[in-house]
Amino acid sequence: FAVCYPASKAAMTQYLKGLHLALRHRGVAVTNVRFGFVDTKMADAPVRPLMISVDRAARVLWNAIEERPAIRTYPRTAGVAALALRGWIALRLALSRGPRRPSRLAAR
Repeated sequence: FAVCYPASKAAMTQYLKGLHLALRHRGVAVTNVRFGFVDTKMADAPVRPLMISVDRAARVLWNAIEERPAIRTYPRTAGVAALALRGWIALRLALSRGPRRPSRLAAR
């Protein structure tokens, strides 16, 4: 579960980005609303950082419908953290020694 859930969210993000680009010239808005934790029975866990209420989530959704952005991340601190992490990973990869050759044991 720990690997599949974020992978499925990433796949959905990419799908919705493509759909947004494909349909925008026809006047169709596609918005990907990405929440952290929403206070529901499904989110009943001991650790729930940045939890928002169902009412707050509904207001965010309504605003996204009216404003029609391609992506809406709420709370915004989660979006900022994700961008910072992405930049940090890219920097680490750029500063690394690059891909390493496989060992002889792995080639067998």
